[in-house]
Parts: sequence; structure tokens; C-alpha cells
Amino acid sequence: MRLSVLLGSARLFISGLALSLVSGVMLAVWCLGDLTPWALFVPMAISSIGNGMSQPPGIAAGLSVYPRIAGAASGLIGFMQMSVAALGTLLLGLLPRDSVLGMVAVVGASLALALVCGLFTLRAPAEGLRPAVAAGSSREVANGS
Repeated sequence: MRLSVLLGSARLFISGLALSLVSGVMLAVWCLGDLTPWALFVPMAISSIGNGMSQPPGIAAGLSVYPRIAGAASGLIGFMQMSVAALGTLLLGLLPRDSVLGMVAVVGASLALALVCGLFTLRAPAEGLRPAVAAGSSREVANGS
């Protein structure tokens, strides 16, 4: 059975983000104790599983708000993912390279920030912020009225 059917999109989204954060804690504990290939790759594999759980419902939710501009939204989501990855890589390059502390800090902080942002997106929308379809019929939106 598919996890999205079993858990629902929101719960799957948060579960994936939480699993990724747990893997970041695991990375910190293992790498700060003794840096081995297992200490690096096992937590990152678990984080990848968490990303696989959280990204599909997150992207689907982002694209479904205004279906008429889903292509632009998809492009923006991809741009934001690559921009944040580039900033994280830049930050890692600026930190001291004689310790794993910088990597653990950047990975842990980005995973914690992802969970906080994920929880923030699940809050109830403000009263004035409704999709255009909710304000009028789809025919009015299509005609630009």
C-alpha cells in the first residue's frame, strides 16, 4: 500500500522531514565520535529516504495551489532547491576544513530549518489569502474577470 494513502499527504510530508532531521542527529553523533564511511553514508541514506517521503507531497501541494501556473511554480521550486544547495555548498567551503563540525552544523541546521518551514506551511491560511478559484468560478478565472 502506498504511504500517501496510508498516512495522508500532510503526515507523510512531516514524517519525511522528521526522519531527515533524525538522520542529521545521527550524523552528528556518529561523525563527531569517529568519522568513518558508515558514519557518513548511513545517515545520508536515511535522509534520502526522508526526502523521498517529504518532497513528493510538498511539491504536489505547491503545484496544486494555482494549477494554471503549475509550470512556473515547478520552475520556481527547482530554482529554490538549487539555490539553497548552492548556498549550503558555499557555506561549507567557507568553514574550516580540518573538522567535520562544519559539515554536521550545515547539514543539521538545514534539516532543522526544513522541518520548521514544513510545519509553517501546514498552518491554516490567512482569511484573505485564498486561491483565485475559491473566489469565483473557474470560468471567471479563465476569462480573466
